[in-house]
Order: sequence, then C-alpha cells, then structure tokens
Amino acid sequence: ESGSSVSSVNMLSLVAKKQLGDEHPVTPLLTQIGQSAQNAGDSINDIIWSIHPQNDSIERIILRMKELAAEMLEPNEIAYQIDFDNQLTQLDIPMQHRRHLFMLYKEALNNMIKYAGCKNAFLSMQVINKNLMMKIEDDGIGFDKANHKPGNGLINMQQRAAEMKAELIITASPGKGCSIVLRYPLK
Repeated sequence: ESGSSVSSVNMLSLVAKKQLGDEHPVTPLLTQIGQSAQNAGDSINDIIWSIHPQNDSIERIILRMKELAAEMLEPNEIAYQIDFDNQLTQLDIPMQHRRHLFMLYKEALNNMIKYAGCKNAFLSMQVINKNLMMKIEDDGIGFDKANHKPGNGLINMQQRAAEMKAELIITASPGKGCSIVLRYPLK
C-alpha cells in the first residue's frame, strides 16, 4: 500500500510537469518531488525484497547486489569489476545483518553515482580470516575527510555497520577516489 501511494506521487508529479511545461517555475520542484518519490519507492521495494522468505539467503542477496551494480552503474557509464568470493554462499549471516549488508552496499553505490564523478568502480566481497570483507572503490574526485561533514548516506552506513558489529573504514582524499571497506566478523 505504501509503495503504491509513493508511486502515485511520482506519477502525479510527472502529469503536473507535462501539463505545466518545462518553462514553468514550479517544474524543477515537481522534478525533485518525483525523484524523491521514486527513491522512496525503490527503498520500499528493497526492504520488501530483502524480507521476502524466498529471498532469505545469502545467495539471493549476492545475486541482487550484482544486479544492482548493473542497474545503477551501467546507465551512469561507470565501468565496474565485481569480485565476489565463491565461499560467500556457504555463510550463515542473520537476516537483519544481510539486510544491513545489502542496504550499505546500495548506499555506497548511490553515493558513488551522486558525488564521485568516477569512471571506474571495483566491488569485492571476500572471506578473509573469519571476516566478510566488502570493498567498494572508485576512481572519482574523492573528498577531504578532515573538512567533510558526513551526510545522511554516510551516517546511515555507519549506523548499519555498528548494528552489525562490523567495522566501516572510509578512505578518501581529493583527486584520489574513495574506498569503503566493511569488515564483518563471522562466527
């Protein structure tokens, strides 16, 4: 029901934009409303997907992560490499932690698209010394961590990592891209 309501807001904003035309002063606001509704709908769909019983496995999460990379990076002309360890399918990760892992990954890709200005990305997940290591790197513009006020995306990623009892390491510097590493201890 919520997804349907959000979808209606998006459609209504598109209809209003069409009726008013591109030159109307309200059109940029309608575009922003439509995009916000689309983002909310996507988030609702991801939550529903992640808690659906048939998707309740690490294999399904990994497959969805690969699909998401294609859906998000290819239209933005970002070349990417994926290196996901075959051992991942053997892992037993609690459902809530799998959801956090997926949402953290999605947020990192979203931030990459919005802010990095990158041409290339490298996405990996490996099992190393009883830890799940997820790394998301780009060759974008980077940022100065000392003078950067984290936005909601980075704050959400840090909260999700904390709830997983995982370590999140963000390395960035101007002109040298960004690297996000999640170290999740396996039991």
